[in-house]
Amino acid sequence: VLESSLEGMLADIRDDLAQMGVTFDRWYSERSLSTSGAIDRAIERLRANGHLYEKDGATWFRASAFGDDEDRVVVRANGAKTY
Repeated sequence: VLESSLEGMLADIRDDLAQMGVTFDRWYSERSLSTSGAIDRAIERLRANGHLYEKDGATWFRASAFGDDEDRVVVRANGAKTY
């Protein structure tokens, strides 16, 4: 039941976007980024390139080095990953 509800919601979103002229070549579940390990691989790549640091028990991305107004948490102190 949950899966069919999600599919229905996604169909509505696709229809709305199509009416605005927005199309995507590929659709995938945000959950798949976590289950596939893509998020962990990205974090490790950022770490290997020196773009992460630890502060207050959290892992931070040096976003300010790329023009952002502040650095951003990528892994909270409780271990939850952000994006």
